[in-house]
Amino acid sequence: MEIKITGNGEGPSLLLIPGLGVSYEIFLPLIGLLKDRYHIIAVGIDGFLIGKESSFTSIDDQAGQIIGYVRDKLNGHLDVAYGLSLGGKILSRIMEMDRIVIDHAILDAAPLLPLPRWSVDPLRYYQSLNVWTCYHWTGFWRRVFHSHYFDVLLDECRKVWPSGKGKAVRDGYKDVYTHKLESIKGADIHYWYGTKESFVAKPQARHLCAIHPSTHVEVFPGMNHGQFLIDHPEEVAKRIAGFPVIRKARPEDAPFLAKCIMAGMHFYDFGTEVPEKEDIFRSLVECERRDDLLYSYRHSRVAEADGKVVGALLSYPGDIYKRLREKTFAEIWPDFFPTHGDSEQETDPGEYYLDSLAVLPEYRGRGIGKALLQDGIRKGIDLGFNQIALVADSDMPHLISLYKSLGFVPADHRHAFGVDFQRMVFIPGLSK
Repeated sequence: MEIKITGNGEGPSLLLIPGLGVSYEIFLPLIGLLKDRYHIIAVGIDGFLIGKESSFTSIDDQAGQIIGYVRDKLNGHLDVAYGLSLGGKILSRIMEMDRIVIDHAILDAAPLLPLPRWSVDPLRYYQSLNVWTCYHWTGFWRRVFHSHYFDVLLDECRKVWPSGKGKAVRDGYKDVYTHKLESIKGADIHYWYGTKESFVAKPQARHLCAIHPSTHVEVFPGMNHGQFLIDHPEEVAKRIAGFPVIRKARPEDAPFLAKCIMAGMHFYDFGTEVPEKEDIFRSLVECERRDDLLYSYRHSRVAEADGKVVGALLSYPGDIYKRLREKTFAEIWPDFFPTHGDSEQETDPGEYYLDSLAVLPEYRGRGIGKALLQDGIRKGIDLGFNQIALVADSDMPHLISLYKSLGFVPADHRHAFGVDFQRMVFIPGLSK
């Protein structure tokens, strides 16, 4: 396998996995559109490398190599991953293995279901003959099809056929045709296909929705296999750029972060410009802009989408909670602290605490909250904590269900700011 790195080294990560019989260069137009924003990792699949002999191993081996790279170089996390055809199959297997976190995944016409056993050998030899003719009769097929879509596929075929020849094609299709996706883990999964491949792709999409009901399916009229990427890279780039991206909070995010804290305290509901308790809001904005208080931007991560902040998570080690809470309330809310100073401690020393999570109402249901929580869990693990905790309003069972789906289990109850909270904990290595 070859890994090509390009783009903005400080930007969110974008993994690109090509299909069978094509190289990573099929993504070059897309890379050109996204390189200023994203740190791009483009994969060359064994058996289909440019200028290098190689053999296709297996889908699991290719998935394992990518997982190893992401764990080693990217701390086990990808912001966006896009797999085309066989690349989508490999990506689905990566997500089935569940050893790295992917915030947003696109499976473009990925084959997810096996074929009847009797049909596997005839079809893989037929596909091998197809690719052989594309390599040897390129000029003939150009005259027959005469389209940008087929020209690109023919050029790709000429680049990679010498690498693994017919054996790589046959071995690749054998693995594709005999493996069934049984499960998949991901906060935001998209399945794409064109109407000209509906007969094959529609059952794959139906199966994916059955095992992951929140999958987003998009069908492109008049498009063939992989044609949307080849003929409309600008539309693919637009969709990828529209995915929320998580980053460290900055001082200028203070007004949004202040609203998140107030929402967590039940003092504010998103939808108005300035919270009703304006004095508390102004104090919190001042607090968020500082770096020495509990509710500081330094303790928050935010999600961006459509050019604006749409969600945030405040998190920090439990060891700092008591000291910084007292300092924060004493300096920012001297009149507020006597009223709520007797609230129970939300977190304990020795654990990492996920304090306040908020997502704008119009952006809910897109996996943003889940991605922020997963990001917080990763941060706690990276800092070496053996327990990660949060509290949920006992009157909000949908939130408790979300936390349980991420591996949190109920612990005790805590009473803070006049609200009864269900405390929940996540134990790395044990929680599922």
